[in-house]
Amino acid sequence: MDERHDQVNANTATGAASRDARAGREKPEQPPAEGQQARRYALAVVFVALATLVGLPWRPIIEPTNLVMVYLLAVILAALQLGRGPAVLASLLSVLAFDLVFVPPFYTLAVSDVEYILTFAGLLGAGLVTSSLAAQARGQARFARMRDAHTAVLF
Repeated sequence: MDERHDQVNANTATGAASRDARAGREKPEQPPAEGQQARRYALAVVFVALATLVGLPWRPIIEPTNLVMVYLLAVILAALQLGRGPAVLASLLSVLAFDLVFVPPFYTLAVSDVEYILTFAGLLGAGLVTSSLAAQARGQARFARMRDAHTAVLF
């Protein structure tokens, strides 16, 4: 009986694979390779660098606390496109870059006004929450695709 059961499972798996191929379905997502993971973290650094470059011309015109939104956009993009780890890195780097480039005294980690500590905390918190929510959404989408593939095998 075990031999027959194994044969049925093998046939079912083979049939499912051929149905998936005919339907144009993809295999479930695999975790990114090590080189791919490093590329995602590097892109997170690039997002933060671009946010800094976008904000620099505005530094004399706009209050620094308003320039935080540029960094928040970079963190949100990292969360949606790159995943949780790179988004956390982008969030941490955004706080550092904002402090170094936009908070007087410039190009030091010293903070002359305590209100910026709240801005740092808000940026970091928003980045962490956004990255977590994006990761959850990505996981739910992956689960839905797997459930869809499983349902297609059954019917």
